[in-house]
Amino acid sequence: MPPRYDPIAIILHWTIALLILLMIPMGFFMGDLPLTLKLNTYTLHKSIGLLVLALSFFRLIWRLLNPPPALPDSMTRAERLLAHSAHWLLYALIILMPLTGWLMVS
Repeated sequence: MPPRYDPIAIILHWTIALLILLMIPMGFFMGDLPLTLKLNTYTLHKSIGLLVLALSFFRLIWRLLNPPPALPDSMTRAERLLAHSAHWLLYALIILMPLTGWLMVS
C-alpha cells in the first residue's frame, strides 16, 4: 500500500474544502437577500471565513511538522517543481482569501 496522508491532514483538508465550497454560493447570493437575512448571512460568512483561516494556519503548521508522502519516482524534476509550487500556491490562497475578507470589513 502506498504511503498516505495522516488522518489529521485528511480531516483538515476536507473540512476546509467543504467550508470553502459552502462560502462560495453564500458570497454570490448574500447581497441580494432581504436585510435581516443578509445581516445574518454576512455574520455567518465572516465566522466561517475566520474558521477557515484558523484551520488553515493549523493545517500549515501540521504540514510542516508532518511531511506528506513522497511524490512518485516516475515524476520528472519539472513535474515535481510544478506540483510543489501549485500546492504552496493553494496554501497561500486559502490563507489570503480570508485575510482579504477580514481586511475589507475592518
